[in-house]
Amino acid sequence: MLIKFSVQNFLSFKDSQSLSMSGNKSNRLPSHLKASGNNRILRSALLFGANASGKSNFIKAIDFAKSLVINGDTSRVNTNQKYFRIDEEYKNNPGIFQFDLEINNRYYCYGFAISYMENKIVSEWLIDTTGKENTIFSKEQNNNKTSVTSTLKIDGKDNLTRFKIYLQDFEKEEMSNLLILTDLAKRTSDIEECNILREIMDWYNKIIIIYPFTHNRNWGFNMFSDNNSDLIKTLSELDTGIEEGSILEKDLDSILRNMNSEMKANLKKDIVNNLKEHPKESIYLPIYNNFCRIKNKKNSKGIEPVAQTIAFNHGNDKDCFEFKDESDGTQRILDLLPLLNHNNSDNLILIDELSQNLHTKLAQNFYTLFMNSNKNTKTQLIFTTHDILLMDLDLERQDEIWFVERERNHSSKLYSLSDFKVRCDKNVGKEYLLGRYGALPVLNNVIDFGGKNDCKQTIK
Repeated sequence: MLIKFSVQNFLSFKDSQSLSMSGNKSNRLPSHLKASGNNRILRSALLFGANASGKSNFIKAIDFAKSLVINGDTSRVNTNQKYFRIDEEYKNNPGIFQFDLEINNRYYCYGFAISYMENKIVSEWLIDTTGKENTIFSKEQNNNKTSVTSTLKIDGKDNLTRFKIYLQDFEKEEMSNLLILTDLAKRTSDIEECNILREIMDWYNKIIIIYPFTHNRNWGFNMFSDNNSDLIKTLSELDTGIEEGSILEKDLDSILRNMNSEMKANLKKDIVNNLKEHPKESIYLPIYNNFCRIKNKKNSKGIEPVAQTIAFNHGNDKDCFEFKDESDGTQRILDLLPLLNHNNSDNLILIDELSQNLHTKLAQNFYTLFMNSNKNTKTQLIFTTHDILLMDLDLERQDEIWFVERERNHSSKLYSLSDFKVRCDKNVGKEYLLGRYGALPVLNNVIDFGGKNDCKQTIK
């Protein structure tokens, strides 16, 4: 689980800013906490703030770090203009990312510093902080000389020798673009003491990030083909009007009918060839704001590709809706729905603008359903929102509510509602709008839209 994330010199984050998932001593909403030794780790965090305050940049910071860890190579991620661009000097400063993690009831601090201009890793560290600190590895650069150290105890002379050689490799300039964590996780697969490297990699692989217009509907075919009654019940509880969902099959030509003849022929050829090479796999295609699964199916003519879409019954099973026919709000719900069914996946889930196209009551209900459906897992949810009605101490704990504020120098500042020692009976949404906690838009008293009527509107 994530205990704390810190970031420095990335987009609008100039100086080091941290979001902590450590719960305070409050006993409110105990189901929102996971106990781990002497630690109480929060299962959710909500980020509020004005437009352009840096909320999305916080999500992007974790996304950037995840991509770099998964790829393990600075040349495979986009580092262009990721520094704090308001201050020209910061392009020469490293971007710093650090994650404090709980994995199998042990605690680790992993982080790295990246030079955006040189496109290389200037330092990296992984420390076991469970008791007495144990440095699994640490890479530092001083006076253009790189040194890599470790206090990790490894049994077996051969394994220890190999491990030391692997670490020494990262002192070479040609390895400066690679992360030690990613590389060693692969090269030490037979060294038991290095299992933690693969466990941390697995944690990064399970991070799920959803932006306002993220669409990934591969899941839907499996969920609806299983005739999932719980799924339909949830859709009903969320007032989508959907009474039933099923898989609708169509021939390939009907799916591609609106394409011009040349494009249609080329795409169809590519699909057929792909399915010949991988006959047991499926192809997922977004076509005209719909999502199709194309797979091989045996019929009287032999084996031919067939296209499938999801059909939604709104009370007339003779004329069902496809995804493209649903409202923007229902489409958003369908994109978020898989998050309610993660069954011990222990993911970190980040959603930028949870309330996108959703009514407040719907967003509140989704949040409650998520917390209830994942209460037996270590899955955590962090999301941004502008919906002040979600700032509700009947829904969340004080330490789950965070603010992102744009400073005078245009950098982003992170801080928690807990800093204000707020009582649990307070209407924090109302107090937020009154300016009690900051992180509000700063508007001029008068907006002059010009025009021949010289129209003026006063903001109260």
